Amino acid sequence: MRWWGLFLWLSLATSTFAASAIEKQLREQRSALKGLENELADRRQQLKAMENEEKGVLNNLSLLDQNLGQTRDYVRQLRTMETTMTSSVSALRIELDSIAKDISRQQIAMRTRIRQLYMQGRQSQMEQLWHLLRQKENADRYIYQVRRLLEDDNDRVQKLSQSQADLHERRELLQSRLAELSDVRQHKQHEEDGLQSQIHNQEYALDGLRHDKEKQQKALEEYEQNQKMMIALIQTLENKRKQEEAAREAERKRKGTKAQAKAVAIAAVGPKCVPAKGDVISEFGMHEHPVLHTMTKNLGIEIRTNRGDPIKAAASGKVVAVTHIGGRGRAVIIEHGDALYTVYGHMRSIDVQEGQEVRYCQVIGEAGDEESLNGPKLYFQVSQGIHTIDPVDWLKGSK
Repeated sequence: MRWWGLFLWLSLATSTFAASAIEKQLREQRSALKGLENELADRRQQLKAMENEEKGVLNNLSLLDQNLGQTRDYVRQLRTMETTMTSSVSALRIELDSIAKDISRQQIAMRTRIRQLYMQGRQSQMEQLWHLLRQKENADRYIYQVRRLLEDDNDRVQKLSQSQADLHERRELLQSRLAELSDVRQHKQHEEDGLQSQIHNQEYALDGLRHDKEKQQKALEEYEQNQKMMIALIQTLENKRKQEEAAREAERKRKGTKAQAKAVAIAAVGPKCVPAKGDVISEFGMHEHPVLHTMTKNLGIEIRTNRGDPIKAAASGKVVAVTHIGGRGRAVIIEHGDALYTVYGHMRSIDVQEGQEVRYCQVIGEAGDEESLNGPKLYFQVSQGIHTIDPVDWLKGSK
């Protein structure tokens, strides 16, 4: 009987530990799901506004692609949630079975005790207590035995009552979890159906672009305009740097001090770090645009990422711009000294501010699909002054 009780206790403890781990997973997944829901709601609101506003061809295609990508992430999260909740239901059923078996064992022990009292009578127990109290030797031990006899029956009743309360509580949790699982499955099915519709809409839009020369020309003009704006932004930053350098030089001359440019300027580029893990999907220079299918000039490279992947500073430097760049979405520009700049685009979130000094390989934000036409990626550009250079060659030998 003792071994059976130990077995039940171990079974219950194991199932309780498993249920606790699953509950932690569910809390984390609910939080992630809520974040995706908020992002998706914002994106769908933008799509709805797009229907009533005349925006650029690339912007519309980008919104379609972003909504499609985030819906895929949302469906994946719902599937993960469904799997975890199914495991939770299984764990709860195992726990309920263990509690029920333990209650059954307690009830058998209780019936045996009641039968014993009925057959021996209450007088028999009272005589036993009186006998113990009359003992002369080792009074503490006898008092302890008396207390055990008096408390044993009460402990049995309280333990059985607590086990029955636990059983009721876990049954209610199981019913709640089954209802939540049903809701998740229905919501997942709804989103999967919507995903197919979005895929069809994107294919329709891309097919229309391929057969509409006027739209193609407009999209190409938008792309080239975005490139010009990028160069103009770097030019503005470079002009600002030169003006600040000239002002420092004039101040030194006014004070009659020796030049200490290296002491006040940003340190020259040292070790380099690959800013994101992933394959290069668009190379520097002339290449065929993945959506427009025309030859375009790329000022940087594009690295395939997952949404939320960390983006790192390619070298130590100073953040000179946290901005929005047409065709590249949220972006960060870092100056590394000697008029060298790196640009990071399509970012989901940014963790640095203008004027902040950053270390080599420091995380500056997360990858996303802001204004991307083909899913989450990082746009990475390296400019020496206003002249762009191949980031792959520049990064050679980096970590």
